[in-house]
Amino acid sequence: MGKDKSVNERYELGLKIRDNERKQEKLGDFKREYGHSIERFNSKMQDLKRQEDKVLYQSGTSGNKGVINQLDVNKSVSDGINRFVNSQREELEHTCRSVRRNMEDQRENLVKERNRLPWE
Repeated sequence: MGKDKSVNERYELGLKIRDNERKQEKLGDFKREYGHSIERFNSKMQDLKRQEDKVLYQSGTSGNKGVINQLDVNKSVSDGINRFVNSQREELEHTCRSVRRNMEDQRENLVKERNRLPWE
C-alpha cells in the first residue's frame, strides 16, 4: 500500500471539522444559558409584579382610583415584559437555528472536501 499523499490536507480538514463541532456545542451551550437567563428575568419580573400588586391590595381599598390605576399600569408593564420575553425566545430560536444550519453546512462541505482527497 502506498503513502497517503493527502495526509496533511486530510489532517487540516479534520481539525477544521472538529473546530466546527466544538463551535456547534458552544452554540448549544449559549442557547441554553441565554434561554435560562430569559426565564430567570421573566420569573423575577412576575414575582415583582405579584409583590407590588399584593402591597397595593393591602394598602388601599378596592375602590381607590389610585390603586386601580396602578394595578392597570402594573398589568400593562407585565404584558410588555411578556411580549419582550416571547420576542427574545423567538429571536434566540431563529438565530440559533440559522447559525446552526450554516455551521452544519460548513461541516458537511469540509467532510465532502476531505472525502474527495486522493489516498495514493
